[in-house]
Amino acid sequence: SLVSTKCIGCHDINRVTNASFDELGWQLTVDRMVMSGAQLNEEQVSQVVDYLVENYPDE
Repeated sequence: SLVSTKCIGCHDINRVTNASFDELGWQLTVDRMVMSGAQLNEEQVSQVVDYLVENYPDE
């Protein structure tokens, strides 16, 4: 998935799997990563956010 190829390069997988946010939280997190240099286009950002919301929802 894009999370594996785009996020794990800078973050340990546990950082992603231990996090839980609602859709807005994940959107803000991914947007912040893009502003910090993550190479994601708008479509990829949407796909990553959708994946994270589905698999790591706010508890």
